[in-house]
Amino acid sequence: MAEKKAKEVGSEELLAEIEKLKAELAKAQTAPVAASAESAGGSYNGDELVDYMAPIIGAGDQEMKPVFVCVNGESCAIKPGVPVRVKRKFLDALEHANDQRLAAWRYMQEQQSRGRKALSEM
Repeated sequence: MAEKKAKEVGSEELLAEIEKLKAELAKAQTAPVAASAESAGGSYNGDELVDYMAPIIGAGDQEMKPVFVCVNGESCAIKPGVPVRVKRKFLDALEHANDQRLAAWRYMQEQQSRGRKALSEM
């Protein structure tokens, strides 16, 4: 039972760390985005080139495969760990995918905790 509590605390700490990193990333990206939007007349420019480096998640062959991104029929493959310049629309698609992945993970954690609670009440 102590192990379960430790795992739950670890999940909460992980969520807090993710939120902290997302806030720092948003602050770092807000200034360049605001400057580029002003120079473009305040409109979104999906063809603008931005710097990006796909994260390396593990060291296996499966994790080192290129990240494939497709937006409106235009696609690119980004090798993890290599700094590249990509169009803003690809970066936005990657960020939205990460947000969806995080939301799905949170939902699964919530459902698992509800299941554990229901089992403990039996």
